[in-house]
Amino acid sequence: GEPALHFDMEKRLVDLLGKEERFRHQGEAMYTMANQLFTSGEFEEAEKWYARTQKLAEAHGFFSLESRRCLGLGLVALEEKRDKDGMELLWNSLVAARLDEIEDGLSELSALTVLIPVLTTRKELDEAEPLVLRFREAAKEQ
Repeated sequence: GEPALHFDMEKRLVDLLGKEERFRHQGEAMYTMANQLFTSGEFEEAEKWYARTQKLAEAHGFFSLESRRCLGLGLVALEEKRDKDGMELLWNSLVAARLDEIEDGLSELSALTVLIPVLTTRKELDEAEPLVLRFREAAKEQ
């Protein structure tokens, strides 16, 4: 009867959440691999791992992972002197951070921590100034 149906639905939910958690861990591992490759100067290989991370993040709505992926790819692009692509990816990171499913504000702080110094270094102070204010607000919310 009905209790058996309820139990079956709960079991399916637990199974789905378990799969989601495994996908999240897989994405985190892929992101870590991409960062390690980036740090060691293997930009082309890092880009491949960031792309794999993107596919998983998009498929499962992991905006925090997508935000960090955009940060990594943006930094790769800037390192390779692809400034337009790099800046677009850094801005995309901030957008994805604001959609973060965890909603703890840490993705936004991470994105701002990277974007503000890049903008300042590029002398784009009019762009950086409102982000500094947002950073202060977000940090106070923690």
